[in-house]
Amino acid sequence: MSLFAKADGYYQSEREDMLRFVPACAKKVVEFGCGEGRFAAMVKERFGAEVWAVEIDERCAEIAASQLDKVICGDATESVDRLPDGCILTALSALTFWSTLWILTRCCGC
Repeated sequence: MSLFAKADGYYQSEREDMLRFVPACAKKVVEFGCGEGRFAAMVKERFGAEVWAVEIDERCAEIAASQLDKVICGDATESVDRLPDGCILTALSALTFWSTLWILTRCCGC
């Protein structure tokens, strides 16, 4: 079974309910594990932010790149040095999202 084999619709998740956790001051946002970029695209539209994403699945990264400012196709841990300074990071898997958002919103001056 492939690492990327997920249930239908998994990579198309919008998770609009999570927008309320993105600080209103967000002007530069990076989403780890963006799938096809639907949540990140909503952040871009709602906040007018510059939105980057990191996605390991090549097909999903290509789709996300059509909607976002920059998409890095690769492993998140190997992509950190390529991210813009002063960004707010998000990830929609529950533990990663909460720990990343909690730590980084406090480091970005929001």
